[in-house]
Amino acid sequence: MKKEAWEKEQPRVLRFLDILGYLPPVVFIVLSEIASFYAGVIIALLYSIVLTAIISRKGNLKAVHAVFPIFFSGCIIVLYAFPIHAGILMRYRGALLWGSFAVMAFASLIVRSPFTLLLAKEQVIEAVWDTPVFISVNYVLTWIFAIVFSTNMMMNAIWENILTVHFVSFGLLIAALISTIALPARYVPWYMKKYGAKARPKDLSKLPLRMIFEGMVAGFNAEAAKGWDTVIQYNITGEGGEKFYVEMKDQKCSLSEGEAADPKLTITVSKEDWVAIAEGKLEGQKAFMEGKIRAEGDMNDVLRMQEVFSGKE
Repeated sequence: MKKEAWEKEQPRVLRFLDILGYLPPVVFIVLSEIASFYAGVIIALLYSIVLTAIISRKGNLKAVHAVFPIFFSGCIIVLYAFPIHAGILMRYRGALLWGSFAVMAFASLIVRSPFTLLLAKEQVIEAVWDTPVFISVNYVLTWIFAIVFSTNMMMNAIWENILTVHFVSFGLLIAALISTIALPARYVPWYMKKYGAKARPKDLSKLPLRMIFEGMVAGFNAEAAKGWDTVIQYNITGEGGEKFYVEMKDQKCSLSEGEAADPKLTITVSKEDWVAIAEGKLEGQKAFMEGKIRAEGDMNDVLRMQEVFSGKE
């Protein structure tokens, strides 16, 4: 499947290390159940230290990875320095583990640096890192994880080390991980439609053209488009230029890459001028008058475009 223009490919090694980096609690839970609590703690600690060192050398160490060696080191200290409290530790091991994650998640929110930000930055191009919509969606995702971690902590505290609880806990974690894939696809268009220009960076020149067009489509006014069925082709010329077309039908709007089969209006403009228009530095009407925008086809569509694609300022 083709990745969207703002996404970037991660090296397979880093993706593999990321997966391995989340396995220490699984090792801990499994070994503490089938072998002994001591074996689970020691092996999970060694595993997490080695993985953390490797991930750190690759330059993508995250707060969530650091939780593991800290937690298991704390367990070792309690077991051998304060053996009188070992029973409590063993009894509430699941609750303490999830509680560590909950503290990490809430702490990242308090210091206004959601822990999912670093993970997300590995998935998308740098040009979107400072955009309000990117930061906002990561606050939402971090809150989801914080709630899941807290819920798992409470379940494990109430129902101590019941196998079913472990399955439910990891099930909720998987659901939270799925939300990192599913939520942005819905949240980003909603946020951009609600906040319009405030949701995007001031400098759009560094963004992929597709993101600029998606920002335009996010400002689609369905009411203003009532009774307007059309296909508009956009040919963006110059360095980094691409072709897109927007189809409007039944008060719905869709964006596609490439050339439309039978567009009713074709707009040709340089990338530099199109970015200037999107940023509000160049008025569309003025661009037409100066010949910076060339239009071929139904000119009535040109007159309706500004009204229909007027995102909130």
